[in-house]
Amino acid sequence: MKLKKWVIAGLLVQSVMANASDQLALHTVKKIYDMGKNLEKGNELIALYADQNLNRAIEVWNAAEYCIGYDVMWQSNDPPYHRKVTYTSLGNNQVKVSLAKVPYYDAASLTYKMSCVGNTCKIADIVDQFGSLKKNIAKECR
Repeated sequence: MKLKKWVIAGLLVQSVMANASDQLALHTVKKIYDMGKNLEKGNELIALYADQNLNRAIEVWNAAEYCIGYDVMWQSNDPPYHRKVTYTSLGNNQVKVSLAKVPYYDAASLTYKMSCVGNTCKIADIVDQFGSLKKNIAKECR
């Protein structure tokens, strides 16, 4: 009986910790988009909040002559920073971002895969209509 109580208590603590991590991931992505709107930035903020592995890929992207030619964060070559943004926590430190349709721009969505340690979350990867950002950089940038 005591073992059963300990197992249940352990599962409860694990669930609370996972939920806190998911909330931190959601908060971080919201913060990035708030900054993006205010500063009218996108890819620069992805680089600022990227984890070590994504940062290495971004270094390849920045050094490449031919590479990904759009703002991944805003899903556009000429970002409309005023778009309405909605956020959905998907669990496992993943956050879906939906960008509203505005004149000349279709609605778009992308998923942020976050790497959270302690009280800090970094972007591990972004998946949009073209797939994984890290994989696309490896494939497209030269």
